[in-house]
Amino acid sequence: MTSNLSRAEIVAFFKTFLDYRNAANWNDIHEYIQPTVELENGPLQRDAFIAQLHSASDGREQQSKLGNYVVDVDSQVIAAEVLNSDNDENTTGKNLGYREITFIWFAGGLLSKFKSLRDGHAQPLESTPHQITLSQTPSSLDLGKYYHDYIATINAGTIGQNPEKFLSPTIIHNNRAIETTGFVGWMNGAHKAVQSLHYEIKYLVVDGQSGQVAASVEVSGLPVENWFGVEPNGKSVRFQEHAMYWVDKEQINKIITVLDLDSFRKQLQG
Repeated sequence: MTSNLSRAEIVAFFKTFLDYRNAANWNDIHEYIQPTVELENGPLQRDAFIAQLHSASDGREQQSKLGNYVVDVDSQVIAAEVLNSDNDENTTGKNLGYREITFIWFAGGLLSKFKSLRDGHAQPLESTPHQITLSQTPSSLDLGKYYHDYIATINAGTIGQNPEKFLSPTIIHNNRAIETTGFVGWMNGAHKAVQSLHYEIKYLVVDGQSGQVAASVEVSGLPVENWFGVEPNGKSVRFQEHAMYWVDKEQINKIITVLDLDSFRKQLQG
């Protein structure tokens, strides 16, 4: 693999990556990875990166399946929802599941950059959403500009002034339907609970072919009220969010998010 990957090849690569991870086949995964991998905290040699993938499993037996994904062929990147199931059981005797959103960049057909965020709260497997089936309708909208404008409106706290500019009347968020009024109410509550609430786009993946956007965002601000069940302690917070959006007729109608709430809570409880 020495040239750019096609859309189908990128998706196939990700599925193979998950297959190897499921089988703990750390030897064969080696040939799919560049000698150096760029991570959030800097570069890591291939063997060290593979060792990190291994240690991240914590010895658990688990199966990971590809859910929804956003592919930008020009930028050689995929953002994918991964649905994970642990073979460990909770007190109800049911398998547990959790969501992960992973970004993989490619160079020369090999994995060159990696960024992943997992929901730290496992839930019964039957409540973990399955892949959303959507019609892949090409979009003429400049999705990159559209998303930057959307985030600017969120940061300004003005999404409620003209919500129909960005939001459909009903939004499917993490497999649950919510009316626009409820979504706007949640955002208004967030601005009330967190002083100077700000979302900064770190990475953006745009798929105009299917009207999809994926983003890695840094959330920051000073909590002044209880937020996500945690009381403020006078300290500012900074944590990550990974999100995927579906845009139809210039309105967002589906959103999948993963928040690093473990980091958020540690900053307020430490």
